Amino acid sequence: MNNWKSPVQKYVLTSIISLTLLTAALFLLIYLMNWQSLPMMLLIAYVSCILINQMIFSILFKYAHQKQLEKYTITDSLTGGLNETGFAMAYKHAAAAIQPDSCAVIFIHMQNFRLINENFSINTGNEILKQISHGLNQTISDDEFTARVNGDQFYLFFHEGNQALIHARLHHLTKTLLSMMPAYIQSYIKLEIGVCVIDDPALPIEIIQARAHAACKFNQGAECAFYDAVILKQMNREQELNLLLDEAIRNHDFLVYLQPKINLAKQQLGGAEALIRWQIPQAGLLSPAEFMPLFERNGKIRQLDLYMFEQVCIIMRKWILQGKELIPISVNLSRQHFYEADFLYTFDAIAEKYQIPRNFLEFELTESIFLNPDQIHLVKNGILKMHELGFKCSLDDFGSGYSSLGLLKEFEVDALKLDRIFFLDIENKKAKDVIGCLIDLAKKLHVAIVAEGIEDIQQADYLKQLHCDFIQGYVYSKPLPVDEFEQWASVWQANHAASEVHID
Repeated sequence: MNNWKSPVQKYVLTSIISLTLLTAALFLLIYLMNWQSLPMMLLIAYVSCILINQMIFSILFKYAHQKQLEKYTITDSLTGGLNETGFAMAYKHAAAAIQPDSCAVIFIHMQNFRLINENFSINTGNEILKQISHGLNQTISDDEFTARVNGDQFYLFFHEGNQALIHARLHHLTKTLLSMMPAYIQSYIKLEIGVCVIDDPALPIEIIQARAHAACKFNQGAECAFYDAVILKQMNREQELNLLLDEAIRNHDFLVYLQPKINLAKQQLGGAEALIRWQIPQAGLLSPAEFMPLFERNGKIRQLDLYMFEQVCIIMRKWILQGKELIPISVNLSRQHFYEADFLYTFDAIAEKYQIPRNFLEFELTESIFLNPDQIHLVKNGILKMHELGFKCSLDDFGSGYSSLGLLKEFEVDALKLDRIFFLDIENKKAKDVIGCLIDLAKKLHVAIVAEGIEDIQQADYLKQLHCDFIQGYVYSKPLPVDEFEQWASVWQANHAASEVHID
């Protein structure tokens, strides 16, 4: 009798039985009232048949319409496969029969998929998504399923709980998907994969999916990452830091550290970079790597950038009141700001509040901002506005990713900060030639060069020979709390007062 459990089927059966009983009752009434007329009985039978036919047709039409709506609700319009709702329904059905640790949900994200749309076309991108959906379905068994969600993201359900076997299957899957792509597309395909082995099938699918997503987010470069207690600890830590942020800003638990930039030609202090540290009571000092990526993802980095900028202005105002000579200070600026129109006016108002000359304030932008196609015009306009307001602007971490020399042509930056990766093998002739060419090019473009991450005197000496403008690194000083920086600066300036280095 399980076949009759659907509401529509129950309704059809009940309606037919009801109409049959009604017709029988009418015949009984005619009989009891001695209405023996044959035409009357035939008429009643004819009308009953019409009513039953109409009722059955109506119910079947509604049933077919409901099925069509159900299919539309669970089907991805692009690939024809399941969507997220369909995946949840399929899992609910499968979960009733699976054992703990015998199955897994996999989250797949196609990193930088938008580049395919932008370099080829949206239609090309859609065709790639269709191929991937087809490829995923080709690699799973009949009792497994997959779905496309959120554009370039997919979920898979595996009837497999062994991590080694899951990893092997995903490795094969990745190779299969790549082999299906045209050669000119393959370099754009990079899959980020997170896996949640289901230890409790009764858990809501939303929680299982969130765990697979978290495994993907915390993946440290592996082909796939598995959700475990370490990731749970990281998630809880992030939640804790999120809750502490506002109070930490009110209590000034975020500290400004300054790392000097040395003018190589004059051997004098030429500026400093403001770096953030988080002093959590009873927990100690946190480095930026422990919290900045989190706040970058959730957008709270904007709040933190404004806080740091104001603290720098407070420090510089104190120096002005003490009669000290100002030095330029650079602060990091997140890409998140560029999505907000006229964001620079907020920074300008803070500088005005403390009466800080704008040319002593510099915004450092990481190269990833310049390489994001969604932000190119926003960044260009932002840099123009920075200069209009009097601020300086530098390109940070140049060379740490896929920097293009075209950035120097397209964006009017005041300084270029060469990443430490250039100086790790400074004895190599090719490395020396690259550094020399970059410095020469920057000088022709009237862009200052800052060498970052310099740790030994041999590197510093070589950069002097190349007429590099500034050095920032442990060879001179690590980042220091403001009071220690002031002491260091006083000693440095006293030891190098009026000294200049002439290079023959």
